[in-house]
Amino acid sequence: MIEDTRIGLHFGVNFVFSPPVLMDSVHLRQFEGAMAERLIEFDLRQARPQGGMAFRRSEGQLEVGVGPVGPGAPIAQLVIRAPQPRRLLEEFVGEATEIVDAFYRVWDRPIRIVARDCTIRHLYAVHEPAHAFQFLWENRLKQQPGSLEVFGRQVLGGGLRLVMPAMGGSEEGGVHGPEGPETIELKIESYLRDSSKLYVDVAFQWPTPQAVEKRMDAKSLLERVHAFAVNEVVRFLQEPTG
Repeated sequence: MIEDTRIGLHFGVNFVFSPPVLMDSVHLRQFEGAMAERLIEFDLRQARPQGGMAFRRSEGQLEVGVGPVGPGAPIAQLVIRAPQPRRLLEEFVGEATEIVDAFYRVWDRPIRIVARDCTIRHLYAVHEPAHAFQFLWENRLKQQPGSLEVFGRQVLGGGLRLVMPAMGGSEEGGVHGPEGPETIELKIESYLRDSSKLYVDVAFQWPTPQAVEKRMDAKSLLERVHAFAVNEVVRFLQEPTG
């Protein structure tokens, strides 16, 4: 794996909160206006089926969704993501922070953040062998090339999926992450659109409700996930194989 070939493929952060705030047309227009004042504008708008609104910038560079999680649900969400970032994470962090500020400008009533999640996806090029799955299977996992012949089929790609549960406090022999108890799902796969690329998907969840006075903090979540992706995950992929 070639570390300095990293490309950001997806950035996203989501906040679930209670109680739902009033998201009628007046408040949604105010929210869009507050984002525009911060130079964050959209060219597509679509009402969400369960209520609220989805704002999109063309070509997937930025999407914002706000609204109830379901019809009549006692919780709502603010989701901010860039399915095709085409920019550095730092720029997305700045936009997400401004969007959160715009949210609080419109809806300033007390709410409790009941859950948070964040996902970052990267692509990497690999050294020889040029096929990313071959690199993962033979170089990192030390498997024999012929061991897959039992299927009698060509293998176009594949990978690993690791799920790491939230760890307890010191009394349980574990530690919390800097944002509290966190679960992690990690996927490392060959990228089917380009077999020379390695696809890394890191998803964190923080299911513990926060205090009412705690605000949404997109920056800390994105930086936490990014640090794990470029440190622990990269060290795992570069582990000596000899």
